[in-house]
Amino acid sequence: HEHIMNTLKIFKEFGNKLEEAGCYVNLGAVYALKGDPDQALEYYINSLSIFEELNHKKRMAQALNNISTIYSEKGDLWLTHNTGVVNIKKCESFIFHPVGESRPQFCQNL
Repeated sequence: HEHIMNTLKIFKEFGNKLEEAGCYVNLGAVYALKGDPDQALEYYINSLSIFEELNHKKRMAQALNNISTIYSEKGDLWLTHNTGVVNIKKCESFIFHPVGESRPQFCQNL
């Protein structure tokens, strides 16, 4: 994760918000795999904040999916359910898909 932290620092220095958020997503994944859901959640929430700032709807939906997955893995069924229900509505409002088709792949866990 040191390489990701170094990359994050560079993107922050250059003001590249989209790539900065991408680094937070990667860090969240690293900590999720290491079994540290609280740290993973913090990084995923940081990424969501930036994606919201940039109004990048697809990446917002993906970040919401990551957050819901962490709540699920933590066994917090109330937060998983309530975050998931809200996130499905947000996710489906972000991404257009024809009537009758399933939700986009990154909305499936919501």
